Amino acid sequence: MLKRVAGSIAILLLLLIAVLAVNTMRHGSRQLEVPPAPALAVDQAAAAERLAVAIRARTVSAPTDASVNADQLGLLHEHLRSAYPLVHATLKREEVDGLSLLYTWPGSDPAPAPILLLAHQDVVPIAPGTEGDWAVPPWNGEVKGGAASRSSPSSSAWMTPGR
Repeated sequence: MLKRVAGSIAILLLLLIAVLAVNTMRHGSRQLEVPPAPALAVDQAAAAERLAVAIRARTVSAPTDASVNADQLGLLHEHLRSAYPLVHATLKREEVDGLSLLYTWPGSDPAPAPILLLAHQDVVPIAPGTEGDWAVPPWNGEVKGGAASRSSPSSSAWMTPGR
């Protein structure tokens, strides 16, 4: 009896796999054929310099007092405003608690669901005594070989687009 039930289940499973395989092959892809977008011209030297300026802002996070480096966040905010005038002319910019930025970019059609893109402006502190271990001084924002580097990942890289 148990063999008969197991055999029936195996046959049904094989039948289901066969039906799925046939349907998959019969219906083909529904993927739209979309031509690739044209390449954007990016002034890499200017992009690297904008990132370097952002790296120079010492936006180190503080665990207890968010206003510790408020002056540095202010410098970063002013840099973003001056480096990206078209963004600031197009998007609605709000300051939240004087330290965080919220940009709203309304679409031409309000029907689709909105999306949310996030970035943070602060960086972790440099471990005391490790300053000599850095390939590039961490706050110099030096441009070498066409790239700006803090020689470690920095959120500033995500906040400053190439254009």
